[in-house]
Amino acid sequence: MSASISTGAVRSGIRPALTYLLAALSIPLTACHSWHLRNSHPSFTPGYRKFRFTPSPESSEQSFMPADLAVVTAEDLRGNFKHDFKQLALVPAIPWSVSHSERPETTFYDDSENLYGFNPSEDLAKAFADEIRNAHIFSSVRNGGTASSKSRYVFELTIQDLHAAEGYLTYGVSGASLLLHLLQAPEGTLRGFMAMRVELRENERLLWSAEFGQGATCLTWILDSNEAAHLNWIYSELAQENIPRLVQDLRNELLKQSGRAPRFVPPESSPPEPSGSAEDASVRRPS
Repeated sequence: MSASISTGAVRSGIRPALTYLLAALSIPLTACHSWHLRNSHPSFTPGYRKFRFTPSPESSEQSFMPADLAVVTAEDLRGNFKHDFKQLALVPAIPWSVSHSERPETTFYDDSENLYGFNPSEDLAKAFADEIRNAHIFSSVRNGGTASSKSRYVFELTIQDLHAAEGYLTYGVSGASLLLHLLQAPEGTLRGFMAMRVELRENERLLWSAEFGQGATCLTWILDSNEAAHLNWIYSELAQENIPRLVQDLRNELLKQSGRAPRFVPPESSPPEPSGSAEDASVRRPS
């Protein structure tokens, strides 16, 4: 009796096998960064294109800092290093190649040359401003531009790193890898990394500071390989995971400095633990 194997069965068997093979093969490529491999394909939202940040629900409590806060446009310390060696993967016996950009928002990915308008200095400052505003810490919060001499409280951001690394996978068989890609083998990897330092100052005196660095890597497929949209998804996830946590820490620290008890956050409403491996975020306060 002959047995037939459906195309779906072949794909369901090939994809996990190649995913684990990819994880093993990719270790040398990611030696400088932690490897974050989500389940075969991240929960990427179809149609997702631009950077998004949704602030936490508005607090029901009254603000306890009767003052205005200026959230200034982030200072960007990144360089302009960029390389693209993806064509090397077309050489037989070379299983993969990579490209790297320190400023992915100025790099052409698919049909976008600016990550669909993502501006890290402005968009991340706005995300922090929206989160702080909803937390009801200060009487009012404004964002954008630079701090004026009349600004008593100033929230400053410094972008230390926000890069992208893209891997192209040919599995050592050059152009013949197209057949593997059509069988739903991963076409490549895409990694986004974000590192920032944030500070709150009162008349130039440092009241609080924190920093974090975290990245994530996802797989791309030949029928779903919009790198610009995927990078914006990664940066949105990193911001969504870290900004509320940092603002909560800021609130608690200001409550302590004012002699009040920090607001208790029940475990069920605490930010979720990061999934996969990622650099641990750290909080530093002035001594």
